Amino acid sequence: MNLSLGQNELTLEFPDFIPKCRNLTFLDLGSNKLTGLIPEMVFTNLGKLESLFLTDNSFHGSLSSNISILSKLKNLGLGSNQFTGPIPEDIGLISDLEIIEMYDLFLKDVLDQRLQPPIGPLANKVVLVVSMALACTRTTPES
Repeated sequence: MNLSLGQNELTLEFPDFIPKCRNLTFLDLGSNKLTGLIPEMVFTNLGKLESLFLTDNSFHGSLSSNISILSKLKNLGLGSNQFTGPIPEDIGLISDLEIIEMYDLFLKDVLDQRLQPPIGPLANKVVLVVSMALACTRTTPES
């Protein structure tokens, strides 16, 4: 089941009916004016989610370590919010995760030295993203 409420100028906090929609596989709340915390029930109740887009809002607080319960996630968009605290290390346990958007976040301690470096397929994805980012900063692109 898909629910796309992006770009609707929604205000207030995370809609309280959404965590009750246990069969959601796609949720887009991006580009609204939502604030507040992401309810813990999003992580504990929506285990079928494959895509979660919360970008371009004003969500704040820490990201829950229970994000790893969303084990079927392939796409995660969190950019342009006001989260605080480190990125939960358990996010690395989501083995199917292909795309993570985390631009313009106000995360403190993003590079927490206690975290283990990514391994396996996730490490390859991190290297690819960093390589692409560095390639974009070169003044003379290589062919």
